[in-house]
Amino acid sequence: MLDVRSSYPNCSLKRVANRSLTNDSELQEHLRKFRAAAASLPSKGLWKRRKVDSVGDTGPIVGTNTSLEKPFLRTTGALASMVRPRHTCIKAFEHLKRKWEADKDYKFIWEQYKSLRQDLRVQSIEDH
Repeated sequence: MLDVRSSYPNCSLKRVANRSLTNDSELQEHLRKFRAAAASLPSKGLWKRRKVDSVGDTGPIVGTNTSLEKPFLRTTGALASMVRPRHTCIKAFEHLKRKWEADKDYKFIWEQYKSLRQDLRVQSIEDH
C-alpha cells in the first residue's frame, strides 16, 4: 500500500481516513486529485506579505490643501489637492491639541489624527 505520509508529510490524513478508501486504485485517484489541486496553488513565496510603498513609483507628492481639519478618507491614490503640506500639518497638529484641550471629543480627534498621519505618510514626511 502507498504511504501517504512519505509523499505529503505535512498534510492531514483525516479526509483520507474518513472516506474509507478500500483499495489502492481509490487511494491513487485521491492522491492524483490532491496533487493536481496542490500544483495549482501559488508557491509559498507568493503568500508572504510584501511591504508596499504607499507613495508608488512616482515618488512622494507635495500637498496643496490648507485646511486644518479634514476627514480621514481611505484612498488608494492621493491627489495633491487632498493632502496637506508639511507646514499645514504642523499648524493642524497645534490646532488639534488646542481642540482636544477645549472639547475632549475623542472620536473627532482620533479621525483627525488618522487624517494627519495619512497626509504625512503619502508625502514621506518623517521628523524625528
